[in-house]
Parts: sequence; structure tokens; C-alpha cells
Amino acid sequence: MVKNVFVWCVIGSALYMLMTLTFVVPRWVDRKRVPHGWPGRLALRLKLMKPRRSRVVRVRQLLSEHRVAEADLPSAERLEKRVTDLTCSLASIYLLWLLPFLGVLAAIMIMVNTRISTSFWMLVLLWSLLTSALVLADVDRRSLHRSVPHEHTVHMAIRAWEAITSHGSPDREVRGHTRNSAFCDAIGDLCDALERQAELEPRRTDPVQRSRIRHHAHEIVRNLHAAKIRLAEGDQDQLAALAQIIASVLTYASAPTNALASSTRLADENILSPNPDWDGPHLQPNSPALGALGYALFICIVAGAGYLLSLTNFPEAITSVLVVLAVGAGHALLRRMRLPFPSLPSSPQPEAGTADSPCHSAH
Repeated sequence: MVKNVFVWCVIGSALYMLMTLTFVVPRWVDRKRVPHGWPGRLALRLKLMKPRRSRVVRVRQLLSEHRVAEADLPSAERLEKRVTDLTCSLASIYLLWLLPFLGVLAAIMIMVNTRISTSFWMLVLLWSLLTSALVLADVDRRSLHRSVPHEHTVHMAIRAWEAITSHGSPDREVRGHTRNSAFCDAIGDLCDALERQAELEPRRTDPVQRSRIRHHAHEIVRNLHAAKIRLAEGDQDQLAALAQIIASVLTYASAPTNALASSTRLADENILSPNPDWDGPHLQPNSPALGALGYALFICIVAGAGYLLSLTNFPEAITSVLVVLAVGAGHALLRRMRLPFPSLPSSPQPEAGTADSPCHSAH
């Protein structure tokens, strides 16, 4: 009986993952991976998740405290909608891949606690399936960020402003991170999100419009990096400049997608300095081969560690705890690796050379 449960856990989890991949992979390629988010909305309705209104209100309050006029503040309703939609979609993705993950984990626990005789290849299959569930969940999450660049930009902008203001408390201390390193990382992530939004959002527009939006995104990035460097060096006046830029980014990113401004601008040009004293490189497209190789190495490393763990002669209880710790360590490692999304490369733009001149002349 126990062996039958073990077999069905393995077979059911593997079939579930294969069936799910047949539906989600085409959406990854087309950048249309947008789950409905019903698990998250149900959790909000049942009060199992905290609503995002308090976070949005706090961000608006912190922006207004740094000389952002009321008229320039982003709409609280639009911000809440963007953040809630992204959170609910992420909840759907995590629930989707949690089911096969739990099935394989149950099979491993049965194997550990009953000492079912398994072959070498069965052990490799079990740990590869378990690790693959983590990898696929991470790839699905990154695909969501590429499919909804506005929501991702709003999330990164809010995170950046919270890091800059230390969540409203200058005396708040985070272990292992200085304040400068925290907001520098957050602003870097925001800059990546802005340039990716400029790359992904207007993919169906004409080459001139694409070039203008990319150049506009790079101007915002230049201003953000310049203000970040001055703030890290102690120039507190840059807080107001960063507040103006982030408030404008939030306003444009949270605007309805059918609004003209949301497809032509990423922020108000009037608040950008034409010479911010920073001229770093543009964001380079990620290599699909590098991303796929990174995920493959992660699966091999964790699966190999799990295989060695399965060969130990520790008591069942200790082995079960070690399995859970190994899974948690693997998940933490995956989040820290920041692997690029292994997607198809961007389509070449042969008109880029001709589109650059009107872009630069517009500024």
C-alpha cells in the first residue's frame, strides 16, 4: 500500500508538471503569462492576506513629506490595483507549482521513513523533479514580470522608495545591509525594470517610437543613478529629486494601459536633468543560453546534494529534517542567484540606426 502511494506521488507529480508546461510555455514565449489570480483574491476576501492599501498610503505619505506636490502624487486606487494584481498573480503561480512540489516531497518523505528500496535513477528522478518544481516556479514568476511590465515597475519603484526612506524610519537597522547598499540595490532593480519595460512594452509599435521610449528610459536611469550616487555620498538634497522621479514613474506606470501617456512616456521629462553626470551603459539583453545553463547547474547541484543525503544512514526523523533544510537552502540559493530569464532573444531591429536620430533630436 505504501509503495503504491509512493509510485502514484511520483507519477502524478511528473504528469502534472508536463501537462502544466504544455499550457504555460506558449505564454512564456508570447509574453502573455498573466494568471487571473483567484487564489490571491480569495485569500484577500477571506482576510488571509493583508490588503495593499496601507502600503500604498504609506508610500504616498512618504513622497509628500519630501516635497512632492499633491497633484504629482500617483493615484492611490491605481497603485493599489497594480500592486494587488501582481500579488494575486504571484499567488496563483506559487499555488500552481506548489502541488507537484508537495507530491514529490511526499514521495521523498515516504522513501526516507519507510526505507523503500530505490534504484540510483529513481533517486536522481525524485530530486530532479523536486528541484525542477522550484526552477519552474521561478521561471514562471520572471515570465509574469515580463508579461506585466507596468505592474513590475510599480513594485520596483515602491520597493526602491521604501529602501531609500528605510520604511519611514531613519533609525531602522537591517542586519547584514547598510542603508546605502539597500537603496543602491533597490534603485538598480528599478532601473532594470524601467529599461525592460521600454524594451518589452512597445514591441508592436514602430521603430521610431521604440527608440524614443528606450532613450527616455535611459534618461530616467541616468538621473536615478546620479541622484543615488550623490545621496550615498551624503547629499540629502537628492531625496527630493529621487522623490520627484519615483512619484512620476509611479504615476505613469500605474496609469490605465489605454491612456496615451502610459505608452509614450515613463516619467515626466520636466523633472529630469539633461546633464545628470552619469552616463553608464544601456541594459544588455540576457543570454538565453546563460539562463538555461544556470538553471541546469542549479538542478544538478541540488539534486546531487539530495542524492547524497538519501544515501546517509541517519535516523528517519533527522533525515526528514535535513531534507526540509536542503529544500529551503536550495530555494534561498535560487533567489540569490538572480539568474536571467531563459527566453527567446529579442527580435533584431534593423531600423535602430535610422531611429536614433529622431530620438536624440527630440531631446
